[in-house]
Amino acid sequence: MIRLYLVRHGQTVENLEHILQGHMPGHLTNAGKEQMRQLGKELAGIHFDHLLCSDLQRAIDSAICMNLSLPVTTTPLLRERDWGIFTGCKIETIRRDEAFPESVESTEQLYRRATLFIDFLLKNYDGKSILCVSHGLFNRFISSVVSGKPYYEIPRFENSGSRKTVFAVLHPAKTKPLPTKLNSHSKLVTSFRRSLQRKKYLCIIRFLCNNNILWILHTSYRRENTVR
Repeated sequence: MIRLYLVRHGQTVENLEHILQGHMPGHLTNAGKEQMRQLGKELAGIHFDHLLCSDLQRAIDSAICMNLSLPVTTTPLLRERDWGIFTGCKIETIRRDEAFPESVESTEQLYRRATLFIDFLLKNYDGKSILCVSHGLFNRFISSVVSGKPYYEIPRFENSGSRKTVFAVLHPAKTKPLPTKLNSHSKLVTSFRRSLQRKKYLCIIRFLCNNNILWILHTSYRRENTVR
């Protein structure tokens, strides 16, 4: 089981100027730094084994501002969408009713990268509690891969917004063959619900079977904070 906390970086100068940052480094505003310091205080009582972070500077600076006494491990897998030739442009100048040029990272490529990140977690951090500092849009794609919902149905991450997702992955090689159908009366679901209720979580449990792997998912924590 992996406990994954997804966090978006703090407010940047480019956010205020409505600029598509993409792979630009970005520069935190004073408000953005304060957002991350406050979020760090809120999360200080939670045990994290590792802090993973986008290798873009606005995310690294956000992770440092949280002051959680954890080493920051960066990975390009957590970068924001590559906006190609649109990088640095004003958002309002981009026409959404036309196909993006090939230089822009496609939704298929974003899904693929989010899946690679989840695979990376399963390979290296199974059983751990992970704090992940990334970007608004890409966090939605990670959430989409885990939940099975289309990314556009995932609520937006505001600056310094965080959500917690817990997911268990049972590999067929380690478990009995999976039933073709799962329902709320299965022993597995009942046991999982009880364990969550003991922790007093308000949760939603979803089931998703991909490539013969059973994912048990629930969302139990959500925080959004926006500086206007």
